[in-house]
This record gives sequence, structure tokens and C-alpha cells, in this order.
Amino acid sequence: MLRFAAYSIQQELVATDPTGLRAVYGVCLLETREVWAPRLGNTEEAGLAAAPPDLAGFADLGNVVVRSDRIASYLKSEK
Repeated sequence: MLRFAAYSIQQELVATDPTGLRAVYGVCLLETREVWAPRLGNTEEAGLAAAPPDLAGFADLGNVVVRSDRIASYLKSEK
């Protein structure tokens, strides 16, 4: 959901503000006080990330997130 919000905001910025301002997303991890934003090729990197540029990028990133070690550890702790 955060990725889509960043994508939507970015589309508006491009349409109304040509200065190069970028929208990014991230999730605050309370247990470590870090910001996590999974990206293609690296789901363990801390920091903010730009939203995927298109629908295919969202699908690819969704698959990466679901397979990430972080999400897997949350799912295992719920059992």
C-alpha cells in the first residue's frame, strides 16, 4: 500500500512539478528503529526507496517481498 501511495504521489509530482522532486516509501521497524523499504534485488537494505515505475514492477516487487527473510520470519512467529 505504501508503494502505491508513493507511486501515485510521484505521478502527480511529475505532472505538476518538473523540478525533479521524488516520492519514496518505507516502513518503520519499531524493534530496530530502522526504516525498511524492500526493493528488487535487495530486500534487506535499510532506508527509503522509490516506487516501481509500472504495474509489472509492482508485481515483481510483491513477489520479492513475500519471499523475503523478514516477512518469512514474521509468518513463522505467528504459528
